[in-house]
Amino acid sequence: MPFKSDTYKNLLIALRQILKVTASQSKRLAKETGLSTAQFITMQTIESNSPVSAGTLARELNLKQATMTAILIRLEERGLITRTRDASDKRRVLVSLTNEGSAMLEAAPTALQNRIEDRFAALENWEQHQLLASIQRVVKLMDAEDPEAAPLLEFGNLSTTATIVQANTADEQEAWDSPS
Repeated sequence: MPFKSDTYKNLLIALRQILKVTASQSKRLAKETGLSTAQFITMQTIESNSPVSAGTLARELNLKQATMTAILIRLEERGLITRTRDASDKRRVLVSLTNEGSAMLEAAPTALQNRIEDRFAALENWEQHQLLASIQRVVKLMDAEDPEAAPLLEFGNLSTTATIVQANTADEQEAWDSPS
């Protein structure tokens, strides 16, 4: 199918480049740390706000409580975080990094998301708003307006991505390699 314009063709190429670098960086992070981007960003958020409630984490990362719980369970199973009941309100669970979790964050490569954040912050205010408006327009063109989209550069369902990252079988790794 021929493209109606070179500009449209270049838009598709740019979108594909974004998808490829996001997938590549997610795989690199997973290979080097065993963490999904969602787990990594969750750990960074915990580090910045520790101790923090699970509910606050979910709100901060714009995730459903069930998704956040799944991420926290996996991190706790790996010994990277601890979850304890708040002494003043037993309904609240407070999350903190373990020494192992802090060490992993220190040794981890810089996530794509963090590099973009630093470069975005260096842009002039008008450039930031122009870029945001352009990306939001692309989202509308793609009918991709999900009100529960998390501010994470990651493919797929965030609670299942964490499981796939820790996959050992070839079939599970293939599922990780091909975003759905």
